[in-house]
Amino acid sequence: MRFIIKERIFSLRESFYIRDEHGQDLLEVTGRLLSIRDKLVLHDRQGNEAATITKQLIALRPTYTIARPGLPDAKVKKDFINILREGFTIDIEGDLPDLRIQGNIFEHNYTIARDDTVVAEISKKWISLRDSYVIDVADSEDAVLLLAAAIVVDRIAHEKEDDEEDDEEEDDEEDEDKDVQ
Repeated sequence: MRFIIKERIFSLRESFYIRDEHGQDLLEVTGRLLSIRDKLVLHDRQGNEAATITKQLIALRPTYTIARPGLPDAKVKKDFINILREGFTIDIEGDLPDLRIQGNIFEHNYTIARDDTVVAEISKKWISLRDSYVIDVADSEDAVLLLAAAIVVDRIAHEKEDDEEDDEEEDDEEDEDKDVQ
């Protein structure tokens, strides 16, 4: 099944809408922009909580937990070092097989696989003032888990971009200070 996520901008609350390929609203993802702990909640059309995404505050590498009512939690972790491509692991509690996320973070294209079988494909598209994501999920798969994992990958990618922008701003300020002296 194909899903589309569109991020709403200029809001005090961060909000994503997840729709099917026909534009039907399926889930809404909300979170507070100014919270200490990065937390997003996915709600279905009836307002029921489908999943919660929470960032682990103390970790050597970016780690998020995806909690779903009545189902095992999953942790999405960025690889320590992967020179050729960005990679992530989805560790699922219990005896369920883990998933691998592989892709090119700069092109915003990823696949999610279980035992080398692709279960979802994610691609990011730029449309006007919003980020848009197309996510194709295999029919027999846990769509909520895979959608939440795609959101996590994007959060981690934005963290990296924000850090790079902060570093560039600091370098510019240092250069300006040298010019003044």
